[in-house]
Amino acid sequence: MGLIHRFDLLRAYCSQERDFECSPGEFLKNLLRPTANFFASSRIVNVADAGNCRRISLQGIAKPLYWPRQISLHKLYMVIAESLNETDWHYYEVPETTVESGDVVLDCGAAEGIFSLNLIDRAKCILIEPSPVFTESLARTFAGVQNVQIISAALSSQSGKGYLSAGCLNSVLHNAEPDTPQDDSVIVRTTTIDELVVELGLDRVDYIKGDLESFELPVLRGGERTIRKFRPKMALTTYHKSNDWKEMRDFVLSLVPGYSWHVKGLSYLDKSPKPVMIHFWPTK
Repeated sequence: MGLIHRFDLLRAYCSQERDFECSPGEFLKNLLRPTANFFASSRIVNVADAGNCRRISLQGIAKPLYWPRQISLHKLYMVIAESLNETDWHYYEVPETTVESGDVVLDCGAAEGIFSLNLIDRAKCILIEPSPVFTESLARTFAGVQNVQIISAALSSQSGKGYLSAGCLNSVLHNAEPDTPQDDSVIVRTTTIDELVVELGLDRVDYIKGDLESFELPVLRGGERTIRKFRPKMALTTYHKSNDWKEMRDFVLSLVPGYSWHVKGLSYLDKSPKPVMIHFWPTK
């Protein structure tokens, strides 16, 4: 975390617009936490060339991760910290939303796949990712893994097609053709969680993880039947531009009033304070 980012967090914490809890202790702990590069260096065992990818061996994970060569290693360090550091605000498996043995997991916006790679010994993982750059590297990462399925599609509130803008980790989906198409934008299939559950013949969904670059609410809308029927644990990012964590919370609670929930973290990504994550779990 750079100095500018730390100043932004201080602005967010002190902002009168902040409408969610962030304790002083949690704020200071994360303000002073080590950089992503520092944490990642403690988890990376080896980096090797592998054609158009780099093969990354990680401490505590048996299979290597294949990382597209065209994406900087700095971004890899960031996702390692977010996905494997339990103290990071972006970490999905808080105690209430831990993936249990035998769970069926929808990894929505799988990107490089490190979240699911850390689960393959205890869960069935369905990775949904629209970026061709990542679907190619995911195929190499999960080659031969029987309890993983990779779906090349973007999730939304409706099926059809969409346009994926430039970028890899931060690619943005447009349901309509952009007014100013970019040379490297690609047409992708769009589907919904509900349609995917039917298509794959799933009789349960236990966990939904989502990092969807502002499309979290449309994806929830496209999973209405699945959420009502299966009441999965959910961990979703809330810090992207256009995200409204209260709107996401209210929609989910309108489907399943008995859900418990909490938000965590602090972001100032689009110059307004937002939590980083929202977690939902069914009340037992």
